[in-house]
Amino acid sequence: MALHGQQNYYEVLEVEPTASVEEIHRAFMKARTTYSKNSPALYTVFSPDEADQLNELLEEAFAVLSDQRRRADYDKKIGLTREELRQAAQHIASSTPLHKVQAPQPSRFEDLPDFDIESGVFKPATADLPPRATAESAVASDPTLGKTRYSRYRIDEEIENEINSETVFDGTFLSRIRQYKNISIDQIVEISKFGKHHIVSVENNDFSGLPADVFVRGLVSQFARILNLDSSKVLSSYMSFLKESRGS
Repeated sequence: MALHGQQNYYEVLEVEPTASVEEIHRAFMKARTTYSKNSPALYTVFSPDEADQLNELLEEAFAVLSDQRRRADYDKKIGLTREELRQAAQHIASSTPLHKVQAPQPSRFEDLPDFDIESGVFKPATADLPPRATAESAVASDPTLGKTRYSRYRIDEEIENEINSETVFDGTFLSRIRQYKNISIDQIVEISKFGKHHIVSVENNDFSGLPADVFVRGLVSQFARILNLDSSKVLSSYMSFLKESRGS
């Protein structure tokens, strides 16, 4: 359903074609926060021109999908089925007017408490130490434990050597590293603010499920940072792998 081989506006904002105006507005606010020009992380991944292009695309998608007439014309243009158009029309008609929609409050991902290697769950901190201090102390006192900002894990020298020597970081390898470091897909989603289906598509090397390259670069770069990897190395490798796999 993509237009001219690119993402359509629903995919850009990560909403369904039947999304209500409220859902579209929430998705736009989330994306605008993630890709704000005030975010230092944005310019470590994108060039100024790419950042401008990305934000213009978000603004354009929101402008069209939040306007009932323009959205109806756009739906026909991208070839939505009659049933999809009917459902979309029902959602639009029942939606709260845009000026009454409350903007979502920005969320902040808090550092996770101590991770119990044996049980595989996060445990509350002890009464006399804050969660982060407890986790730091546990890692410092046990050389067999590794850590990221979001997890604790048992070090496997064979896997560590593979990570350090590997030059090709495809989705399968990133998935192995994520599981090894005890980080869930839901954590990646919460921290990165990307949709779960995009994270799964990266790990499965499902390129048909990935957004435009400018978004993929941001996703993979954040993925690497969360896993405590060299983001420049991972990004360069993955984008080369993506280009070769697509034959472009």
